Amino acid sequence: MAAPDEKRLHPRLTKRVRIRYRSVGDSSWRSAFSQDVSTFGLYVHANSIPSVAGIEVEVIDADVNEQILLRGRVLRGKKVPPRLRRMIKSGFAVELRDVPHDWHRYCLDLEEKARERGRFLHLSTEVTEVA
Repeated sequence: MAAPDEKRLHPRLTKRVRIRYRSVGDSSWRSAFSQDVSTFGLYVHANSIPSVAGIEVEVIDADVNEQILLRGRVLRGKKVPPRLRRMIKSGFAVELRDVPHDWHRYCLDLEEKARERGRFLHLSTEVTEVA
């Protein structure tokens, strides 16, 4: 069986990092982990999926003692029954908006570490201006 074609515009690196997220306008944060990241998106491994598209995500990487606040929108989500969560990813994909330079630098550092381990994957680092 052939592998499915890659549909992402921006390739992602597998990176499990602790995050917090909340829907825009919500005051309470939920905890989760990232599944993978790129300069313009990430997949959040979570048991619940936000009910509105707008989302804030705070990436908390203890390895580099850094916290980065990101804003974006939920593109799609997949809720999986508890018994199947070990076999099937449960969570949601986030497209990032107004990406801060700290996030670009963070992703470039991840790419460099992946290259050092022999897993090179070039991430797009274009910065687009919002009119």
